[in-house]
Amino acid sequence: MAKKTTLIIQGKISSYLYTAIRYRIIDYLAKEQTKTNYLDSLSIYLDNKVSETDHLLRERLLQEQIEQVLKKLSPRVREIFELSRKQYLSHKEIAEKLNLSEHSVRSYIKEALRLLRAKLGGLLWTLLVLYCKIF
Repeated sequence: MAKKTTLIIQGKISSYLYTAIRYRIIDYLAKEQTKTNYLDSLSIYLDNKVSETDHLLRERLLQEQIEQVLKKLSPRVREIFELSRKQYLSHKEIAEKLNLSEHSVRSYIKEALRLLRAKLGGLLWTLLVLYCKIF
């Protein structure tokens, strides 16, 4: 491919320059719009990632607090609560597995939930308020 060393303009030079500058400006604006779109999408992505990371951190902190409270429960209550909330067993399934009555299982779970509410009630309210302020 040979490079042109001369330029042949047919018509007025002012018309040629106007058209050349016009297309150069259109090209420049299109490139700037692409950059702006990219930066906007990048900032949205980063904002979501920061929010997601913050949410995961709070979730982990809450989980640690719950685990601390569960450690204070008696072994039997903790076992029943974990079967219910972590293994998603019904009261009937837990009762059959541990040879207890369903009423006893309900009582143990109520006891665990009562202690969790008492120990984490203020923390949960604080997290809820912080969560609502962020979003």
